[in-house]
Amino acid sequence: MPYYITYGEFQKQMTNFYRQYGKRMQFVEMTDYLYRKGLLQQSLEMPDVNGFFENMSDDDFEDIIDSFVLSLTPQLPASSSVVETDIIPPKRDVFIIRHPKFTRPNPHTHNFFEINYVVRGSCQFTFEDEITTLQEGELCIIAPSSKHDILIEDHSIVYTIMLRKSSFDTIFFSLLSGKDLLSYFFRKILQDDTSPNFLLFKTGQNDQLKASIRNAMVECHRFD
Repeated sequence: MPYYITYGEFQKQMTNFYRQYGKRMQFVEMTDYLYRKGLLQQSLEMPDVNGFFENMSDDDFEDIIDSFVLSLTPQLPASSSVVETDIIPPKRDVFIIRHPKFTRPNPHTHNFFEINYVVRGSCQFTFEDEITTLQEGELCIIAPSSKHDILIEDHSIVYTIMLRKSSFDTIFFSLLSGKDLLSYFFRKILQDDTSPNFLLFKTGQNDQLKASIRNAMVECHRFD
């Protein structure tokens, strides 16, 4: 049975737990914690958010994200392998979230593409056995079956875009026929989904990219 909580309240509880106990939780662990505390609701109305957000400050858009509703299912087993059905809603090919902060390290794999865009600040990026830092304005495309992890602290902001591997060929068919590095990357991954890989782009202060992701995120969190 699904339960509901806003993004803002979920992150508030995650942050408070870390500051009070000095410990971190994974997403499913925090879900169970909130369930045991009686902080999840059986129904919650999604706010009506409309318009375009290209001229909005990061903090103002954060307020909008805080009002979005998360659908959570308590008492699921923690796993180092995440599949599409665990996180991408059934009727969607793409789903975008704000990555939670103060999570417990948990290198994991999944069977879909993940794209992380650092809106503000930085985050720790673990890929296989290497640890690096993603900086503001960088966008990282992670191939399916790649063991990775993202850790965020302080006031940094990271948007995470999840795209079904099964939908990629249809959505980006023209890209697959190109001869550039990006086309080669996706052709290789689609032909051999056992090879860990990622691509990193330095987008700088690309307001158009940020606005496009914001608009897509709002669309993702409308109830059908």
